[in-house]
Amino acid sequence: MNASHRWETTSSHVTSDGWVRYQRCGCGCGATRVLLNTEPVSVEPIGTAVRNDRRNDRERSGVVDER
Repeated sequence: MNASHRWETTSSHVTSDGWVRYQRCGCGCGATRVLLNTEPVSVEPIGTAVRNDRRNDRERSGVVDER
């Protein structure tokens, strides 16, 4: 995929390993990724949902442009 992604944080929470952030691409391609302490640990293919555990979730929102 050659398109630039515009990552939006959908949720985040703290674990014993640090911050975990769940992001989706805002360009409409449907890509998602999970970051641990700002390092990508998982990038899911288009159309794959990311599980969001609301019990431990502290809501944050933000946008990261990758160009």
